[in-house]
Amino acid sequence: LSLKKIATGHNASDQAETVLDHIVRGTGIGGLAGIPVKRDRYIRPLLFAERIDIEKYAEQESISFRIDASNVDQTFKRNRIRHSLLPLLQKEFNPQITRSINRLSNHAIEANTIIENAADEAFHKCAGSIDADKIVLEFKVFLAYLNSLQRLVLRRIFVQLGLDPNLLTYSRFGNVQQFLRKSESGAFRFAANLYIIISGESLIFSKSDLTFHSIPLKAKSGLVFLWDNLFLEIKASAKPLTLKNKNRATEFIDADNLELPLLARSYQTGDFFYPINGMGKKKVTDYFIDAKIPFYERPNIPILASSGNIVWICGHRLDDRYKLTKKTQSIYKIKLVKRER
Repeated sequence: LSLKKIATGHNASDQAETVLDHIVRGTGIGGLAGIPVKRDRYIRPLLFAERIDIEKYAEQESISFRIDASNVDQTFKRNRIRHSLLPLLQKEFNPQITRSINRLSNHAIEANTIIENAADEAFHKCAGSIDADKIVLEFKVFLAYLNSLQRLVLRRIFVQLGLDPNLLTYSRFGNVQQFLRKSESGAFRFAANLYIIISGESLIFSKSDLTFHSIPLKAKSGLVFLWDNLFLEIKASAKPLTLKNKNRATEFIDADNLELPLLARSYQTGDFFYPINGMGKKKVTDYFIDAKIPFYERPNIPILASSGNIVWICGHRLDDRYKLTKKTQSIYKIKLVKRER
């Protein structure tokens, strides 16, 4: 027997209790919508009828039914709403309170559909790039939206990254907004596996932090695996036919200038080097700024260091102290390769 749907007995009275429960806790329009008529395999064909009417019908048609004993236990908040709050509202304020709350729910469902469509549009308008571990938004576009739309966009980001959107509580959303209002480059750890990063015009949501990498090389030549599916290869080489190198992933250096210890690492505050064919000493952070390398990408760019000196900002710029000259006797070819997953 293959069943495609599961029907539950939720009714209009259950709906009223649910909406009241959401209001008591504090809710948005989504919470006012209450119990959906259908979700996935579940359908609720009795949401139109109140509990008392269903019981009367069952009695008239001699249909037996059971009431769970836990339904009268008022240690549960839901039962206090059912047996105390809802009857009080019905007696003191509105005899048709259940119908009124159900109308509110129906209006909220329609309004919520409009809002969710607007949130989808907002998400796609400000999303620059999306992958399994990182989503980049256009910061100014995102900030231009109302707070309610910002929150819904963030919920979509959580879902895209495989995180629970319910982590974004009202108070935690306030913390995020406080960080964003500063509009300063930096990182905010939202949860154990989510980092929110401001980098220039970009707002990044990443499942990994800005980790400092450091991998020692045991010898002057060889192959070493780095991070982010990168590896570095250093080997002896003949002199290249031309020193005009258009392939930034490969460089040729004076092997005699390379000294142990060798280290492949992330950049550090205070790092400097002498860019090849440049105008002398330059801070690595200034180079990154001039090269328009986003803040969040910088810690993942390998830097090859020899005895404390920067040899190569891998894939970007060689240090002038290690370039080939007329005096060069032996040559190393160094290459940064990204391994396909």
